[in-house]
Amino acid sequence: GDDLENPFFLESGAAKGEFGSNTVLLEKKGWEGMLVEPSPDAFDELLSKNRKAFAFNGGISTDECSRLMHFNTERGQGSVVDSTGATLVQVEPVHSLLEAVGRKTVDLWSLDVEGPELAILKATDFTKIEVGVMLIEMNSGWFWSDKKSIQNVMTAAGFIDIGTSKYRYKWGSALESILLLPERCRVWSDLDHYFVNAEYFKQRELPIPTSAPWKGMNSYRSRTFGDPRSLSGVLYCCLTNSCI
Repeated sequence: GDDLENPFFLESGAAKGEFGSNTVLLEKKGWEGMLVEPSPDAFDELLSKNRKAFAFNGGISTDECSRLMHFNTERGQGSVVDSTGATLVQVEPVHSLLEAVGRKTVDLWSLDVEGPELAILKATDFTKIEVGVMLIEMNSGWFWSDKKSIQNVMTAAGFIDIGTSKYRYKWGSALESILLLPERCRVWSDLDHYFVNAEYFKQRELPIPTSAPWKGMNSYRSRTFGDPRSLSGVLYCCLTNSCI
């Protein structure tokens, strides 16, 4: 990271480690990080991608306890529930995971766990860790049921809500989607919600983002993850104030 010292990311719900990753570009730019994924099958594929980040086959706890929980295959990668399920996985409080790798500051935390986002955030002690930017995927349904509660939790923790990223989308190939001029694309949806820690940016003398970025919907499918309109690209710009 050009303007950050020893930057670190946390990706909760890392899936298979590359396709659709919110952090792979940051890693290619020299960031360290941790990938958290409870699905045993997805985690095996993640390991095959030879990512440099720490990898944990488990989930983030919805309380202050370490425990075994059931992986919910019906909800998809990233989700663990306290109910029946075929596979038990280990879950840990987020600060415990970071302590295990000698970290307290997370420059970017990407949280995409298919449902328990609010419970995880409520259980997170933000006095024990420092987070610069929170990216929360809201396609799992929390937008409708938990949006205000999540905003309240994040505001109480000192974060500013800068909204959702809009997708520019056009039917066609992934390459077409990332190369088309913005005026030739149309807004398709908004799924990724951003919260920024103003104090984090002030301490580093970085401009505080005031609105969520636009991105090409299919750009994460490109052969490279360096297009500035991809999710990894806009996060890199946001956190380093220097687009590629």
